[in-house]
Amino acid sequence: MEIDAVARADIESVLSQVQADEMGIDPDVGQWIAARDGAQIAGVARITEIGGVRTIDDIWVSPEMRRRGVASALIAHAGAPIWLICDKEMIDFYEGRGFRLADPRDFPDSLAGLYGARGEWPRASNHKHFAMLLA
Repeated sequence: MEIDAVARADIESVLSQVQADEMGIDPDVGQWIAARDGAQIAGVARITEIGGVRTIDDIWVSPEMRRRGVASALIAHAGAPIWLICDKEMIDFYEGRGFRLADPRDFPDSLAGLYGARGEWPRASNHKHFAMLLA
């Protein structure tokens, strides 16, 4: 599997699936990375840097490639330090990849502004989000 930075145009073939899974908000913001299995896009993630801090979001893996380490490889490629926000049911998954829960007061203001403008921080429309850091 190869992971590289890609342009939005390179992920158009999967972007509708990403958005169907309620991800890919503001797809022109940040830098997309893609994991490829041959010519097929196995998964994508987006890294955005604002105010000197980075966040990873929209970590998406094609259904047929799930549970094969694709998301872990995307996270490893992104490097540390990097922040994310997630739903409660995903905390264990991210802790297993080295992230730790952070106090919401420690979440960088620049990222809080980004996610707040999207209606995702500190709450989405119907649930709470949790801040995590891979240091």
